[in-house]
Amino acid sequence: MNKLFLTNINRYGVVISLFALAIGFVTLTSGVPILGSVSVCLGGLIGLFALFGNEGIINAFQKPQKFFSTFVFGYLAAAILAALMSTVVQHVLHAPTAPNNVIDQLTVPFLLQTLPMLLGEELLTMVILIIITNLMGGTKKAVLIGVTISTLVFALLHLPTYDWNILQCLLIIGAARIPFTLATLRSNSIWTGYAVHVAYDWTAFLLIMFVS
Repeated sequence: MNKLFLTNINRYGVVISLFALAIGFVTLTSGVPILGSVSVCLGGLIGLFALFGNEGIINAFQKPQKFFSTFVFGYLAAAILAALMSTVVQHVLHAPTAPNNVIDQLTVPFLLQTLPMLLGEELLTMVILIIITNLMGGTKKAVLIGVTISTLVFALLHLPTYDWNILQCLLIIGAARIPFTLATLRSNSIWTGYAVHVAYDWTAFLLIMFVS
């Protein structure tokens, strides 16, 4: 996937990809039945194709490198960072946190429905990262800026889910996001970041289901 940072990008495709992602996100948040759960994923796939053609999709979803070690590191890092930042928000900044508004919907069918939704989140984040890094020349500095901006976008898009709690989204959700992205970059495949994301979210969802 990292090859896309230096591949010739379609400038018109940048506009198309961002528009497709925006439409996908609006469809998701509007609660459109069935289509809502896959809309961001479709937007991300359209975005990759608009930017690079078939090569964009093939490179993004290639076989991961160092999958197992990267997955374990990413999962543990996400859990530790989220717990640490949660402590900072609640006990240092003394700010409240809001529960995820999907708690009342936690069923097995819902968990399965999250699979395309979480892939959509990965695609949205990585498409933004690829666009920024590519347009800035594909340097290490460009990657750092791309990771920062895409993480901020990811965090802010979760505001409706967490009752518009900006500290929680920026510091906790944003912190957990970084290992997902790093897992994708280290393994050179979106599959690894997606696997870490699913494992992290499903762990939280399953714990809530069993406890309640």
